[in-house]
Amino acid sequence: MYVQNPVYTNLGPLVDSKESPVLYKLASSADLVIWYVIYLLGLGTATVSKRMTVGKGVLLVAFLYGIYVLLGAGWAAVWN
Repeated sequence: MYVQNPVYTNLGPLVDSKESPVLYKLASSADLVIWYVIYLLGLGTATVSKRMTVGKGVLLVAFLYGIYVLLGAGWAAVWN
């Protein structure tokens, strides 16, 4: 067994992963560190693209992360 949540920066520890794997996956994705990384990636995207603002860059990265989270939750719903 490995340590999955050493520091509680997400909502994952509030949900039992055995009883509700989909809700656990969604709650674990709401992480403070991930939102900071999304901001930094959006800032970098806006810096590289001269026609994009920081807000649009963050929105683009957050949209792609949302798709990733929904696919992971769907995977957890099917296989758990």
